[in-house]
Amino acid sequence: MQISVTQSQQLDLIFNNQPLSYPADLNPVQLQAAALVGCTAAVMERYAQTAELDLTGTTVVIRWSFGSDPRRIDRYELAVALPASVSEARQAAVLRAAQHCTVHATLEYPPLIEIRLS
Repeated sequence: MQISVTQSQQLDLIFNNQPLSYPADLNPVQLQAAALVGCTAAVMERYAQTAELDLTGTTVVIRWSFGSDPRRIDRYELAVALPASVSEARQAAVLRAAQHCTVHATLEYPPLIEIRLS
């Protein structure tokens, strides 16, 4: 299988008699977590640039747990460690900014998912 980005808002998956391989050997659940943590970090970085903050050394760790009926991820936890040079007031602002990524909003307000024959 091959996944291709064909438009800015479209991915195509084509069955081609090859096993599907994911970037960096991540499985689909890990890819979703990577999308959330990556989007969160990007929003934090944009805020830091605007606020002229140096976030060098910042880490963001994402963990998740599974629920059942149906089987799904039922909880994400993101732990942000900021450099000591970032004041408490700025730390709070960075965390507020972190909550405004598109992936986060999509998970909180799930889209309609339609699967159909084309």
